[in-house]
Amino acid sequence: MKRIATLLLAGLVLAGCSSESDRALPEATYSDEADNVGDDNVGDDKGDWPSEWATTPSDDVGETEPAAPAEPEYNARGHIETNVGDEGIVFATDAPTEPPYPLTFTVTAIEPNYQCTGEWSEPSENGQFLAVSMTLVTGPDLQDISFGDSLDFSGSDFQIIGTDGVVENNIDTLAAYSCLSDSESFPTSGVGPSLTANVKFVLDTKAASGYLVFEPLGLQHGWEYAF
Repeated sequence: MKRIATLLLAGLVLAGCSSESDRALPEATYSDEADNVGDDNVGDDKGDWPSEWATTPSDDVGETEPAAPAEPEYNARGHIETNVGDEGIVFATDAPTEPPYPLTFTVTAIEPNYQCTGEWSEPSENGQFLAVSMTLVTGPDLQDISFGDSLDFSGSDFQIIGTDGVVENNIDTLAAYSCLSDSESFPTSGVGPSLTANVKFVLDTKAASGYLVFEPLGLQHGWEYAF
């Protein structure tokens, strides 16, 4: 299995430069019913993860050289605190850490109490829907991080943590899957190399506010967004 590193290009330097970065976070706890969340996702132990990391302002559009790699700040849950509009990057540790990267993504909107658009939509099983809009940009070396020739993300690549620090179970319900219209759903063929895709995911949650975690491709450290 390939070891995958993450690189964060933030709209703000995430270490103490915005009020969201300074928020006090309850540590996540997990119910006994959880079958897809493990203790490996929580804590400060980063094992033998590589050191190819950087934090660079995304709005610094000059011809200046990019900042030297530096490991990002992790919160108590082992995640990178991130804001909507920040840009995240995933690359393989044995590949060049220069653009174009295998995957660049941006969460562009998080919408609590989302109203479904699908023809066959059903009521929420947990209370309400949360929609997550993202832009994915893949590079020519996408195969460096994928186990095929395309990426296929779903609600199972996310977590929702309540303000009480409890991870919700079963947010990727059938009701969430049927919530979107076909035109808004993730491409059935996936997203191949050298493409840009605007995608949306719907999660089934009881939380009107909390923390959304994007943790794709088996990464141990995800991007965490307050909503």
